[in-house]
Amino acid sequence: MKNQIFIPTFAKSITDIKASLSILEEIIAIGYEPCLMLVIKNGLKGLIENDKKEQYKNLKTLVVQYTKKPVIVMLSNFPLEEIDFLENSDKTIKHIKAGIDFASELPIGGRKIVTFHINTWISQEEFHATQEKEWLSRFDKAIMPSLLKISEYSRSKNVEVKIETDPVPVFGDIGNDDPSKYRGVRLNELRNPFLLTHGWGFEKLRQAGLGICLDFCHNRTIYKTIQQGDPDKVLLPFFLKKLKDGSLLDDLNDLRASDIAHLNDGLGLYSKSGSTFKEGVALGEGDIENLDDKIIYLNKIKIPFAIEVWDSDFTNRLETKRSITYLSRLNF
Repeated sequence: MKNQIFIPTFAKSITDIKASLSILEEIIAIGYEPCLMLVIKNGLKGLIENDKKEQYKNLKTLVVQYTKKPVIVMLSNFPLEEIDFLENSDKTIKHIKAGIDFASELPIGGRKIVTFHINTWISQEEFHATQEKEWLSRFDKAIMPSLLKISEYSRSKNVEVKIETDPVPVFGDIGNDDPSKYRGVRLNELRNPFLLTHGWGFEKLRQAGLGICLDFCHNRTIYKTIQQGDPDKVLLPFFLKKLKDGSLLDDLNDLRASDIAHLNDGLGLYSKSGSTFKEGVALGEGDIENLDDKIIYLNKIKIPFAIEVWDSDFTNRLETKRSITYLSRLNF
């Protein structure tokens, strides 16, 4: 077995489960162990009561087939107010604990993993008005206590928690024509003062007893922005100094055997003038440099990964299938 690959599936839909199962056969054919990543929709609502029962009912049909392979539960980023560590920490902890309960009670799988983003969204005005030392101190005072509570709860339920890394800016894939707002701020104008990288962030998560889910296309935007974009608008000076000579490969090298990855490609950069980046691009169709070598290294150190690409057709999963074809051509 080369590695474990997780395929996203929406367990509330039998049709979606069947589409995912058809892809699992293709993964076996190229020498990988296929697993499922359960995508949760509608925030807390998607983890409790009728939504939970319906997903469990559908997943029970896979008990014999799935055996004790690992399973990932990827929590939803929406509604935004349900997973905001700065403004709604109590609601956020409640949401994530429900996700941990959902994973621990799943009718399938052996190793249970929950992933989510540490959302810490602020306006540009807040971002620039606060000194970077104060922001870094605020992580320890405002964010770390919540992470420690989540870590303790996950251990009591025998569920692993991995934190997904963020792009820069966090909604840099949304254009200026999108009117959506959060706390009165347009989504693509929200800023995140905290980056999760080898230079800072990864060690904070490990101090809290949590793991890392390295999203390739997300961390790609950090280094692309530093090298080719306008980083002063979206990154604290602290991170510019820390990461100016860094790369996605450095983040990859800093992973441990218990961590996981979201494997994808990415394209473009966000700018105030209106350009955006593309997330979840099919493998080989973006601009991540030396992607082959990075995937080969993932397999060498046995870091499991989910193929997290944006499928234009969720029934036929064309972009996912092209990514699997890309993997099949790699020699290692």
